[in-house]
Amino acid sequence: MRRLSFRDEEEILKEIRRNRQKIDNKVIVGLKDNRTKDYEDTNGIITYKGLIYLPHNQLLREHILYLHHGTPLAGHLGRSKTVKLIQRTYWWPGLSGYAAR
Repeated sequence: MRRLSFRDEEEILKEIRRNRQKIDNKVIVGLKDNRTKDYEDTNGIITYKGLIYLPHNQLLREHILYLHHGTPLAGHLGRSKTVKLIQRTYWWPGLSGYAAR
């Protein structure tokens, strides 16, 4: 599988910041809840349990899914393995269901 280059990762972070206004309600509530430390907001990037949160943007989420889904060398990884690869770095509510589509 092709690893993301530094340039790819920087572009993804820029896109996340550009879509900052599209935060899922669950994340908004988590950020406001002072009892939990699961959500953090640092330099315009929200993390959930250390994973980078992807705002509710279909193109951005599809791009991440595509980058982790498979390549000609790796082949088709299947839903479970694809989700595990994505969850090494990223998170969003309903990720598993989204990958099933």
